[in-house]
Amino acid sequence: AESGRAIGVGMGGRWWSMVAAGVLSLLVGAVALMYPGLTAFGLLYLIAAWAIVRGLVEVLSDKDDSVREAAAFALGQICDPAATPLLIPLLADPEPSVRASTAFALGMIANRKATDALSFATGDSHPEVRASAIFALGLMRDEAAVDELVDALDDPSFDVRYDAVWALGQIGEPDAEEALKGSLVTLDLLRIDETQR
Repeated sequence: AESGRAIGVGMGGRWWSMVAAGVLSLLVGAVALMYPGLTAFGLLYLIAAWAIVRGLVEVLSDKDDSVREAAAFALGQICDPAATPLLIPLLADPEPSVRASTAFALGMIANRKATDALSFATGDSHPEVRASAIFALGLMRDEAAVDELVDALDDPSFDVRYDAVWALGQIGEPDAEEALKGSLVTLDLLRIDETQR
């Protein structure tokens, strides 16, 4: 029992990446079996996409912060909603730059399953993460996030306040417009204060 426990502990957080890779492999195999008429090019495309995503999944658990950050950003550029459950756990990464890149990536993917996690990230202790989460909610035009965005108009960080104004404008919903009007967005609010960046 102790050796089994030691193996489980030794694997750390990598078990989820192996499970995700296995599930992805099964899905690709099922598609190939269900649609035997796929052309050689189509099958090659599926295999290539699987290889790319599997590679990115592997690097999401890399020990190097910059590698995890780049992998999250790359998944955002692919814009595949299937990457959402792989990215959401990275919003709790110990490195703020990884969390910020992940929030941006989730905004690019625009999968509604990430809105709760992004709303939670608007309260992160690092302004870079808060700004990225707010920007992501603006990209998603998430009307449910208006309250968090209005609260962010009073954030000490200029970047967070700026992204909150932008995100509320992107939502364009009557409550968002009222929030902008009601907050009396002034030059003072948007003033660049280098000490708060």
